[in-house]
Amino acid sequence: MSNEIQTYVQKQTAVKAALTKAQGAILSALPKHLDPERMFRVYLTACNTSPGILDCEPISIVGAVMRAAAFGLSLETVTGEAFIIPRRNKNLGGRHAANFQIGYKGLRKLALQGDPELRDVFAYAVYDNDMFDYALGIEPTIRVHKPAPGGARGKLAQAYAVAVWKDSYRRFEVIDSSVIALAKRYAGGTEKPDSPWNTNEEAMWRKTALRRLCNQLALSSDVARELARGDGVDGHDALRERAQEDPSARAVLVELGGAGMLEAPPMPIETEQSALDRAADEAEQELVRPGAPAGGEPPRRARRARAPETPKQGTDALTPTVTFAEDSAAAPSPGRQPGED
Repeated sequence: MSNEIQTYVQKQTAVKAALTKAQGAILSALPKHLDPERMFRVYLTACNTSPGILDCEPISIVGAVMRAAAFGLSLETVTGEAFIIPRRNKNLGGRHAANFQIGYKGLRKLALQGDPELRDVFAYAVYDNDMFDYALGIEPTIRVHKPAPGGARGKLAQAYAVAVWKDSYRRFEVIDSSVIALAKRYAGGTEKPDSPWNTNEEAMWRKTALRRLCNQLALSSDVARELARGDGVDGHDALRERAQEDPSARAVLVELGGAGMLEAPPMPIETEQSALDRAADEAEQELVRPGAPAGGEPPRRARRARAPETPKQGTDALTPTVTFAEDSAAAPSPGRQPGED
C-alpha cells in the first residue's frame, strides 16, 4: 500500500470514528420527520466522497454535519441543499476546517418550511441582452422578463427572487452587480478555480437574491441568524454553539478533545450583513439636517431605510416590500414582518 493511500485511509478512519462518536448528538439534532439512520448514512457518505473534506480537522467536520442535521438538510451534492466547504484557518496554523454552507435549494426548502402559507419561492438570473423591466413605488411589479434567445444573452447583469403566497400575495427582491460584489467580498475562497462563484456563477447570483428576499420572510430565528453570518460558518464555532444548548453535543466536544473551545470566545467575523450595518451607522454620523443652528437643536440623523409592509391590493401583480428613506405609516400585515435589507 502506497503512503498516499495509507494516509487517505487513515484520514477516512479518523473522520468516521469522530462522526460515530457524535452519532447520538447528530441524530438528536435532526427534525423528527426525517429518518435518522438514513440521514446519518448520507452524512458519512458525503464526508468520505467530497473533495478536500478529509483534510479538515475532524472536530470541525462533526460541527458542520451537526449544523446540517439541525436544519434538516442533506449534504448530498445532487440535492444542492447544503455543503461542507474546506477552508484554511489561520487559527489552526493554516490547516483546513470544515465550513457549513446552505445552498440555493436549502434556502428555498427552509423558506417554504418557515411559512406554511407560502406557495412557492424561486429566483432567476438576468443577462444584459434579456428583456427585463420592473418598477417600485406604490404598486411595485415585475413587468416582464424575457430571456434573449439561444446563447446571445450576454453577461450577468441582475438577479431576482420571488415569494408567492397561497392567496396570490407576492413579493420580490432585485439585485445587481454591486450587491454581488459585496457578497463575494465576504464569501471567502472566491479566488479558487473550484469556487462556485467561478464554476456556477449564475447559481450564486440567484442564491444571493434569494438570501436577501429571505430577510423579509417568516424564517425561524436560527435560520435568520445563519443568513446574517454570510456564506459559511466554521464547524468549530457550529459545534461550540450547539454544545451550549445540547448536553450531548457538549459531551462530544469534550470527548473529541475540544474542551478548551468552551472557554475561548469565537473569532469575530465581519459578514455581508454586519458590513452593511457598520456602513449605515457611519453614514448616520455624517448626515445632518441642513441649516441647523449652532448650539441649538441637536442635528437630526437620517433614519436607516426599512422595508415596510405593502398592503394587499387584491391583484396578482408582483408586490414586494418597498424600501423608503423614512419610516412608513402603513401598518404591516400580520405574519409577514419585513426584515432589513
